[in-house]
Amino acid sequence: MDKDMDNLEDPMTLARALSVYEDLRPSMPKAAPRSSQTAARLRDVLDHFDALLLDGYGVLNVGHEAVPGALDLLNEAQVRGIDVMVLTNGASKPTAAAVRKYHDFGLNLDPRQVVSSRDALLAHLHQQQSNLKTIGVVDDFVEGVEVEGITALPLTPDQPKAWLDVDAIGFFGAVHWHSGWQSCLVEAMAAGVKVLVANPDVTAPHQGEFSREPGFWAAAAGFSTNRIDQIEWFGKPHPPVFELALERLEAFSARPKLNKDRIAMVGDSLHTDILGGQAAGLKTVLIKGHGLFRQGGAEDAIASTGITPDFITATV
Repeated sequence: MDKDMDNLEDPMTLARALSVYEDLRPSMPKAAPRSSQTAARLRDVLDHFDALLLDGYGVLNVGHEAVPGALDLLNEAQVRGIDVMVLTNGASKPTAAAVRKYHDFGLNLDPRQVVSSRDALLAHLHQQQSNLKTIGVVDDFVEGVEVEGITALPLTPDQPKAWLDVDAIGFFGAVHWHSGWQSCLVEAMAAGVKVLVANPDVTAPHQGEFSREPGFWAAAAGFSTNRIDQIEWFGKPHPPVFELALERLEAFSARPKLNKDRIAMVGDSLHTDILGGQAAGLKTVLIKGHGLFRQGGAEDAIASTGITPDFITATV
């Protein structure tokens, strides 16, 4: 990545996204390379696991539709007594909205089975009340940011001074992001305002295009100001969201004790799902047929990054 904000008109591609992720590797957790096994479906390797942490996009859904076989996967896991949690970097809306979304897809998940990176950031705020008095929330995602002792203030590009007057900036989503937002973020970071990124995703594969997600914009601002270390990350691959997910999985499970060697992080991204899962001590499964690598390139990316899933499957 050119360690500055690229031209907004330049298309995001898989290669560019992987380059940004690699530039961010020093700030990511570490995990030793492993060897991989391949299978046609996730359902073909369920004997290896007692619990699954499933990414949302690229595993359970693509856009507004469930991935073919997603409901069959959930049903088979239930029959086998395999605990299932959804672990998503989607942080734009409260987790209850994600639960409703999955219900709309015909995937009737218990609300206790969905954990988002938004939850991880909010948990951090609840624990750090004495350190922060105000948090600015960008891109209209202030809904649900309610923490005792902390005032959440909406930030907009037409009021750049407000970005400098908060103790931290909470970055949950980038649906409406443009150069005006980015300029305010860069100015705030240059002035020393810390940035708390709920969603470290660099991109998401939408129909016919790759979007730019909060991880991309935060990285661009951090590199351009030489303040990349000023960013705190809360979603995959970083520890806070995995610690929260495993805590909730333990509480949800009927098993008295879960063995991490029998828990799989299942996702479509090497740098968030696979690296993060391995760093958390879990087994990992890359689903390459629906998300980031649905147009190919998974094997080349594994070879170039050294991030090696325990299992590689085409679908669920």
